[in-house]
Order: sequence, then C-alpha cells, then structure tokens
Amino acid sequence: MATLLVLALLIRLATLGAYPLMDTTEARYAEMARKMVETGRWLMPQFDYGVPFWGKPPLSIWLTALSFRLLGVNEFAARLPTFMATLMMVGLVFSIARQHRGNNFGWGASAVFITSAVTFVLAGAVLMDPVLALGTTLSMVAFWRAISGAHRLWGYLFFVGLAIGLLAKGPVALLLVGIPIGLWVMVHRQWQLYRQRLPLITGTLLMLALSLPWYLLAERASPGFLEYFLVGEHWKRFTQPGWTGDLYGNAHRQAYGMIWWYALASVFPWSLAIPVVLLQAKWRASLSTLIREPSRWGLYLILWMLAPLLLFTLSGNILYTYVYPGIPAFALLAAEAWHSRTAPDTPTAWAIPLRIGLLTPFIFIAVLWSIVDIDRGKTEKNLIAQYLTLNHGLNSRLAYLHERPFSAEFYSNGKAIKLASLDAMAVLLNDPQSAYFAVQHDERKNVLDRFGARLTEVGNNRRFVLFKKRFPS
Repeated sequence: MATLLVLALLIRLATLGAYPLMDTTEARYAEMARKMVETGRWLMPQFDYGVPFWGKPPLSIWLTALSFRLLGVNEFAARLPTFMATLMMVGLVFSIARQHRGNNFGWGASAVFITSAVTFVLAGAVLMDPVLALGTTLSMVAFWRAISGAHRLWGYLFFVGLAIGLLAKGPVALLLVGIPIGLWVMVHRQWQLYRQRLPLITGTLLMLALSLPWYLLAERASPGFLEYFLVGEHWKRFTQPGWTGDLYGNAHRQAYGMIWWYALASVFPWSLAIPVVLLQAKWRASLSTLIREPSRWGLYLILWMLAPLLLFTLSGNILYTYVYPGIPAFALLAAEAWHSRTAPDTPTAWAIPLRIGLLTPFIFIAVLWSIVDIDRGKTEKNLIAQYLTLNHGLNSRLAYLHERPFSAEFYSNGKAIKLASLDAMAVLLNDPQSAYFAVQHDERKNVLDRFGARLTEVGNNRRFVLFKKRFPS
C-alpha cells in the first residue's frame, strides 16, 4: 500500500499543471490570488478590482498568492497549496493510524485516503475545502493523540487546527470538530482526563490570537463583512434553499439529504465495498467490537466521518466538497475493516485493496486525457491565447459581452472587461482604439444582425465566438 500511496501522490503532483484552470470556482479563487499579488492588497481578497470578497476568509487565497509570488502565475503554482495541504493530511492520517496499529495499517489507511475520489480530485483543485479539511483533520488527530498521552504539544495543535479552519472557511470548522468530539465525550465520560490533557484556556487564547485579528481588521477595512459572512454565509445559505442573498453567484440548491449521496460518490472506488462489509456477518461483528472497545476508537472514527453529513443533511445549499472533512475518518475505518479480515502483516494482505485503489489514478488519467484539448474544458485559456496571438505587439482591448468568466480574467491578467449590453458594445465599436469581442454562441446572431458590417470572426471555443473590430477602409 505504500507503493499505491506514493504512486497516487506522484501522479497528482505531475498533473497539477497539465490542464487549465476551470470556471467557475477554480478560476475565481486563482484570480483573487493573482489580484492580491498584482495590487499588493493582502488583507481582504478582491472579487473584482476594488470590490471586496466577503464570502470566505482568505487563508487559501493567501497560500495561492504566496505560491504565485514564488513560482509565477500559472496552473501548477495555483494548485500546489492544495496539494501540500493534502500531503499534510496524508501525514496526519498515517500518524494516527501508525500510533494505533503500526506501520502497515498506517500505509493502508493513507492509501485509502489519497485514492478516494474526492481527495484525489481536490488535491489539485484551487478550492478552500482542502485547507479547511487540513484544519479539522489536525484538530481531530491532535485531540486523540493528546488524550492518549502523547506530547503536550498535541493539545496546542488541536487549537491550531481550529484556527486554520476559522481562517479557511469560518466558524463551520468549530462545528465540524465540535460535533463529533462533543458526542464522543458524552459517551466516554472521562471529563477529568480531557481537562488534564487539553490546555483549554491557553489553547483557546492561542486559537483566538491566530484567527480573531483578521476578522476584526477585515470588518474595519470593509464594514458589513461580519454581518454578511456570519449571518448570510453561515445561516441563510444553509437554511434557505435557493438563497438569493449570495453576492458572488448562485446558491447550490439540492434536495435535503443529498449530502449522503455525495459521500458515497466521494469515496469511490472504496464505496463499492460498503455493501460487502455491511452484509457479511464477520465484518459487522468486527465493526461492533471496534465500537465497543474500551478506548472507543471505532466510535470516534464513525462520529468524525458522519459529522459533515449530520451537519448538512437538512441543508438545501450544498456541494460535494462538504463531505471532505470526514474522509480521513472513512479511510481509517476502511483500513480497520480490512485489518479485521486479514493477517495484516503478511506480504499479500493488502493485495486486493491495492488493485481497488489503482482505479482512481488511472480513471483520472483517462478523464484528463479526454479533456486535454482545452476547448472541451470550461475555461477561456484557449480563446485568450487566440486573442493574445492576434493582438501581438498591439494594444487592443478584449471585451466579453454579458458574461466574463473568471478564467478570462485570469488568463488575460485582468485585462478582459465585461460589457453589460449591446449598447455598451456599440460605444466600444465607435472608439478609435482596436478591440476584440467575445460573444456567447447564442448571442452571435443578434450581434451580427446589429454590427455584422463592423466585425470579423477570428476565433471561437465551446462557449464564445471571438470577433475583431473592423475599421472602415
């Protein structure tokens, strides 16, 4: 399983820059980081020049911006921070697994984690969820290590993990950690042990010292942020299906309980084995024994795994990425299930899981190969490349009619502008400066009916047609 783990990590690292940034989310966060580097304004991310982004805290955007500063503005640099966050999560899973059952168990759990579909995909995606999951995973691992008698540093790392979560996505991190630990503590009932092993007062102060100053500075710099973020993003988004108050897009309305289906898809291919585990009496008995053992290790993992699902079951606005904080626990449980089925230290003990785990990187490579032609992806990289080639050495403007994707902003270094109407397009056509116009395919006829004599079609992609302004001869 160590071979599978290393192979999966190498494939994911090698493919970080192999495909363009995709709209909407990836390109949006990468563009915010690019603007941060360009403008030197690091406190509050910008949704557009001069427009603050109140939707999320900035930790993942800071990391991407730092990567841009070190490695240049490109796809590899944009995705590297989430890969590094995933790598640290792999290390945490290995750490807690090895402590509990030894090295082979650690390799097995880590391999299950990295080859779960959601982990493998998010390990190379410009999103905030991997950094949030790093924080919650650190807290969950640190709590267990602390109460198990490990070095006192683990108690402080528990609160560092909470601070990471608060700066990555906000107070939801406290719930994702607090729900499983709170329920587990109620069952285990060793209150004195927890008070002795966790530095509750100094740890809380450390968490606040790391996270609270940004919130206060952000509200001071951009009044209204805290109300929108805490009430809108953390309450209305999840309690009002189709919430219309989103300033930066549309709420993702889903049926209640959809998070459970997302969870099954997210742990593919390992989810294929779940019915086998549940239907076989031997594995059910092993799971029951695991839950009832004195340390309550099995119960801890189950509550950790289920916390995101319980939290978002009655939410009407969710994404598949919301299950991610529970995936490390799933990986540990999957390793426990196989550990109970075989002699774990024999050379062939993990042969079947090894074959299952190989599905994920090979399917990923096949999908990537199918979209290697960037016209098939939801990105403007190819169209911007066409524009830059045609505009070589000139100072022509590029305008998108009605909709300007974030990838167009990113790949044009913020130069692409948005036109709200055909009348605005007419104004630019009357300007003496040369210009190019990106028009959605279903708007092509309307544009040509009005401006056909003044435009020449020079390029296209799956979403837009590229026109060049024609000057009178």
